[in-house]
Amino acid sequence: MVSLGVTLAFPADWRGRAARTVGVGGGLIFVLWVLAGSLPSGFAADMGARSEDAARMFFEDRGMKWLVDRAFVVGLITRGCIRGLGLLGGWIVARWIGRFVAIWLPTTPVLAGRTLWIRALGRRHRIPVQQIRSVYVEHLVDGPGDTLSVELRDGQKLPFCPLTWDGAGRLYGALVRARRGRRARRS
Repeated sequence: MVSLGVTLAFPADWRGRAARTVGVGGGLIFVLWVLAGSLPSGFAADMGARSEDAARMFFEDRGMKWLVDRAFVVGLITRGCIRGLGLLGGWIVARWIGRFVAIWLPTTPVLAGRTLWIRALGRRHRIPVQQIRSVYVEHLVDGPGDTLSVELRDGQKLPFCPLTWDGAGRLYGALVRARRGRRARRS
C-alpha cells in the first residue's frame, strides 16, 4: 500500500464516497494520458527508437545483421514497460488524489507522521502521538456505536472514528505502532 506516513479513515457517508470517486477519476485521467500517447508514451517511443538505433549500430559493426532486423523487439519491450508503469502510476495517483480530497473533509481523522488530526467534541484537534495515553474502542449508545477513542495524558477522552468507516482498522494499527515506536525509542 502507498501511504508515505499518512493514514486516514474515509467517512462512511456521501463525502467519503465523493473523495474516492474524485480519486478514481483523477487516476483514470492519468492512465488515459499515458495510454493516449502524451509525454510518458512519447518518452517511451523515444527510448524505443534510441534502443533500436543502439542495437543497430552495435550489431551491424559486428556483422550480425540478422539481429538488426529483430531490434524492434527491444523498442516494443521498452514501450510496453513504460506504459505498464503508467498504469501503475495511475493507480497510485488515484489513491493519492482520493486521500488528498478526504484529508480536507472536516470529519476525517488523519494520522500524518507523528500527529493525529481529529474532529471531536465539536472542534478540530491536533494531537501529537506523545500526548496519547491509550487508544481503545468504545461503544457509544447515543452515537454511531463502536468508535475509536483516544485518552490523552491529561485524562481527556476523545471519540473520533466509528469502526464502520473504511480505514478505521488501519488507523488504529498505525496509532498503536506510532505509540509503540515512541516507547521503544524512549527506553
